[in-house]
Formats: sequence, structure tokens, C-alpha cells
Amino acid sequence: MKLPIQINLKDLSVKQNRIYLQYDNHAYPMKLPGLEDFNTNKENGRKLMHYLLTSQYSGASHLTIEHDLCTIEMEKPFNHVIIPHDPEPDSSFTILPFSSLASLQWHTIKHVIIDYFVNNEFTVLHLEKDQYSQIWQGFQNEIECCRWGTIDFLNLSKNKRKQEWGKLERQHNGCYGCIENHGIDQFIKCCRFLEVYRHDYINKVHKWVIDTIEDKSMLHGYSQTFSEKSFSPNRLHVHGKNLGNGQARNVIQAYVIDQNNAKYVVYLIIFTQTYRDNYQVKTLYSRKKYYNSRADALEKIKKTGKYNNIKKNYHCHEQNWKIR
Repeated sequence: MKLPIQINLKDLSVKQNRIYLQYDNHAYPMKLPGLEDFNTNKENGRKLMHYLLTSQYSGASHLTIEHDLCTIEMEKPFNHVIIPHDPEPDSSFTILPFSSLASLQWHTIKHVIIDYFVNNEFTVLHLEKDQYSQIWQGFQNEIECCRWGTIDFLNLSKNKRKQEWGKLERQHNGCYGCIENHGIDQFIKCCRFLEVYRHDYINKVHKWVIDTIEDKSMLHGYSQTFSEKSFSPNRLHVHGKNLGNGQARNVIQAYVIDQNNAKYVVYLIIFTQTYRDNYQVKTLYSRKKYYNSRADALEKIKKTGKYNNIKKNYHCHEQNWKIR
């Protein structure tokens, strides 16, 4: 069955902490996507499932009914990516997307909208200037978010914007706990308002995961030869621990050099290890500066403290880090 299909809230029910879909005179238990947000109370889970099944931008692509079980199939950018593990043959690891809708919603608010007002107009999506003002006005007036919608970005100086935003970030932990604190209806209303931008954001994350981590030419290079032609200049990532947070967990830090008109912008994606051979997207944001060439951007990356500290102890595909 393709989505969105005509599913009413009354077609969903909860029994023994499991959501059922009433379809064609039969109640099918549903296999949920791996999102933390569903670990809420029964009514919240039911409403969140209804949103997932009725929005064309939520990430759900279609339903599969087999062996009396209804499984939600998600679009490719919302699923994990299996990465061939070079230089180890016949092995792989997995990159997972954001762990929850709340996490993805928060990163959309911050790195698609707020960065425009606070960080010198660097955002992951290259929107027109007037779009940012329209989005923010709508976010304030329609969503009335009491966490993030209280700043009058349109009439404050740049320094005042940063000051006010800094205060908010110290007070709140992203969008985590929004459902519990402000209700599921408020959370879903916000999701619907930003869903097109959230969808475009996760698509860009997925593309950059493929570019920076899953490069098959690199795997071929390791298996055949170390010739420079075998390696991709996009595959700029390093492996390490303790990337500034004091926690001893494995991290992959990937750099993306993206062209915006005639300028180049550096973006950083951080993946943290959740368990053996599995990593999850933690964040993605810009480095807040334009460069005139790809070579200039690459040279700046190579001079960053974190990269220099890590490369001394961890393999990081040195062949990719030459200026082209």
C-alpha cells in the first residue's frame, strides 16, 4: 500500500503497548520504525503514528502486510546506510539517521533556520533570503513555540540575536521532552509546519553520508592499489575518540565541502558509535565561513585542531587529504 493512504485516527488502536491498524476488517499489529519518540504513552504513540502515516514528508513511503504483520517502510534517507569497511575485506558498519523525530526537528530548526540569523547566513539549505523571515514569522505566529519562538530576530542586531539565542540554548535541550512538556498535538503541529525543510535536510544528510563515508571507489582503491586515482576527494573523514566532549566513545567526523554559487562552504557531520559496528548521526552544521576555492576550504580543514590531533593516532585515509 502506498502512502499517504486514507487512514483516520480511529483506525489506529493500542493494545498491550502495541499499535494496531484496522484495515479491510482486520486489525494488524504494526512494526514501528526505530524512533525513540514512540516510547511515550499510548495516546501519544497513536497520534504520532497517524502523523507518520498521513504526511507525505514524514519519511514513511508505504506499508507492507505479510504474515499478519503490518510493517512501515521508510524512504531511503530515513533508513540506515551499510558502509563497506575498508581496508578490512568482507566487513562493514552501519550509519543510522537521527534517533528521533524530536532530534531531527531540532536540527532542522537550528541549522536550517536559526543559523541564518545567528551565524552569518550559513545554513544547510540554500534558501532565498526572504524565505527565512517568512519561516520565522510563521514559526512564531502559528506554532507559538515557547522554547525557541520568543526571539524577534527580524528587528534585532546581529550581536543581540547571538546573545538572546545563547541564553535560550543554555536553558533548553533542543526539542527533547517537547511531547512530555507541551503535548503531542503541539509537537505534531510543529512537525507539520517544518516538514518540507526537515525532509530536505535529512535528504542532504543522507547524500553527504554517501559522499563522505560510503565511497565505493575508495574500497576498490584499498583492494587493488593505492594509486591516487582510486581515491575520492569527497571522502574527507577521520576516526577518533574524545572529540571535545570528554566521553570515551568512538566518533567519525566527516567534512563536506559544498559549493554555493561561486563560494565554498565547509560542513561538519559527527557520527557517534551506538554499539559495535553501528554509528548514528549526531549533528550536521556549517563552519560559518565562505572560501573562494575548494583548495582553500580543504587547507582550512587540514589546519583545524581536532583534525591534527586525531590524525596522529587514527587512520583517516591520508590519500584523500591532498589539495586538488
